Amino acid sequence: MSAVSLADWRLREYFNITELTKLMGVSRWTLWRAIKRNEIAVGRIGGRVIIARKELEKFFTNNNANG
Repeated sequence: MSAVSLADWRLREYFNITELTKLMGVSRWTLWRAIKRNEIAVGRIGGRVIIARKELEKFFTNNNANG
């Protein structure tokens, strides 16, 4: 799988965990903690977890507003 670029961010609606960890520069565990705390909503297709770009935008907007 190739790396996700910032150009991909605007073109794609959905990302998987691996792509987001590379794009955001965080560990898988950090991302999973946010998911487990219901800070980021996810969808599941079979065994795969996908995250909509709009959910990440909401996450960043809420975290910026909270400090």
